[in-house]
Amino acid sequence: MGFASFSGRARLALALGALLIAAGCTTKAQEARNAAVCPKAYIVGDAAQLVRFKQGPGRDPTDVLFRADVLKAENKCEFSRSGVVIETKVTLGIQEGPAGANAGRQAAFNYFVALIGPNNQIVAREEFTADYRFEGNRTRLAGVEELTQRAGFTSDQAGSYQVAVGIALSREELDYNRRLAR
Repeated sequence: MGFASFSGRARLALALGALLIAAGCTTKAQEARNAAVCPKAYIVGDAAQLVRFKQGPGRDPTDVLFRADVLKAENKCEFSRSGVVIETKVTLGIQEGPAGANAGRQAAFNYFVALIGPNNQIVAREEFTADYRFEGNRTRLAGVEELTQRAGFTSDQAGSYQVAVGIALSREELDYNRRLAR
């Protein structure tokens, strides 16, 4: 077998091709494969909603500042030799409660995105702040939060991973959700 030599144009074409691949250009077949092996996103049941009450002992419907729900969580992945970039979209729904008008008409809360690995181990977890304002006569809002995380596993290992999404709750808020579920 002989030594292969490339002309200047061939070298340039190879270099440009490598740059396009490195820049994240993918074919339809690669996109379909990425979608098939991308870790699935799911909403943590107990952390799917938050009912935030005004300060004080009252916990009836008139004491609600706002309610927030995680409506949808979905992932899109881009794999490379060095790992994966996971783009997660979290769709939130927020509803102002009766006590919200007296509290600045704002809904601010934290939600989390966690990468769950083999054996249901939390590999990474980060909290983000969602901050919404009710303006005019609007009492319902929706928003899509977009996040990007990088991980060191390959497409062959991706089936062992998932992405968990939920609202970061206090112990009292979690207990309230669990009482509602009964």
